[in-house]
Amino acid sequence: MGITLGMMARAPVPGGCKTRLATVIGEQPAARLYAAMIRDSIGNYSRIGATHNLVLAAPELDGMRVLSDLTPPGWQVIPQTGRGLGERLSNALRALSSDGWPVLLMGSDSPTVPVAPISAALACFDGTDRVLLGPTDDGGYYLIGMSLLALQVFRDIPWSTSRVLETTLARCAALSLSTEILPRWYDVDDGKDLERLRAELSDFPERAPRCTDVLRELRLSRAGR
Repeated sequence: MGITLGMMARAPVPGGCKTRLATVIGEQPAARLYAAMIRDSIGNYSRIGATHNLVLAAPELDGMRVLSDLTPPGWQVIPQTGRGLGERLSNALRALSSDGWPVLLMGSDSPTVPVAPISAALACFDGTDRVLLGPTDDGGYYLIGMSLLALQVFRDIPWSTSRVLETTLARCAALSLSTEILPRWYDVDDGKDLERLRAELSDFPERAPRCTDVLRELRLSRAGR
């Protein structure tokens, strides 16, 4: 049995990504940092050991071309389809589960998320009705994995709120799906998250080396003003 991993991402274009972070460091630096986050996330997720690895590119801002330029060999880039996040997640799951393998959908906002617990969970992620969730501190999740096609999980979720995870868990319970929760981690979306990332990479720069380089350059640029 194989595993298919799809990472959801947007084009790292100034003004079109990381808008909350851009209010703190500016649109150009925010886009540069997000590009580094995407590349570090790919490097990190490559260690999970999935059989197929894909980037699911938001089509806005020429996303397919921009993200294809960032994606290394061994990863395929396909477009996201749908109007909102729930529809795009549903369509991604439907597309990636065509071979019958379990599917992981990952975010691109948590470049330092530990992958060892994910790999350990996948070692026993069999064909039963199971859902794997990686919660984030803001009430969402950085990962959702399914051993079957259960698109109802994504219906009527209050996306972009602190109730995403709890509502998803309630939906899984209503559908009689078994859930497993991974260690909590954090997305890098705003100034507070950025400071947490700076602190983590100050001690462990190898966890996201491209982000480390960008943050060092930004610090040097500010110091030189």
